Amino acid sequence: MTPNTRAIRLSLVEDEAAHAAILQRALGTGELFAMGPNFTNGEAAAHYFSSHLDDVPDLILVDLRLPKRNGIEVVQAIRSTLAYQDTMVVMLSTSARLPDIEAAYQAGADVYLVKPFDLSTIRTLLSTIVEHGHHNTSCYCTDETYTRQDVRYCNAPSCTRRQAILQRDA
Repeated sequence: MTPNTRAIRLSLVEDEAAHAAILQRALGTGELFAMGPNFTNGEAAAHYFSSHLDDVPDLILVDLRLPKRNGIEVVQAIRSTLAYQDTMVVMLSTSARLPDIEAAYQAGADVYLVKPFDLSTIRTLLSTIVEHGHHNTSCYCTDETYTRQDVRYCNAPSCTRRQAILQRDA
């Protein structure tokens, strides 16, 4: 990180304490990422993101399967709040099922990552997608670093992996 670059503000919505601890350790604090509010259930996260309009994180990681409200509902709450329209949202899940992936993208997720994923890769991927911005239409999967099994595909219309999966599963 250069001296003029601030840390990427990150919030985590993950009900599994072990998964949250691994992600927090992998992403670090004070270097590239600064941890913001974290939540262990979807209801608390959805309420927070619907009502806290200042100090908006740059990036929110949301688990698909959460107690009280699922990750899809959390992403919908995030996207329905104007202050969070440019916040990057990454859905995390053990599910590689196409209906789950498509539901995440329809709700407004920018990237869908299937657990388990390589932790060194996630640091690079997350900093890259934040750098590119929410409204970027470029595919995040083009670089060989991101064509691993960790990333099913990104939400960019130009993503060839996404097109191939949609055609295969049609």
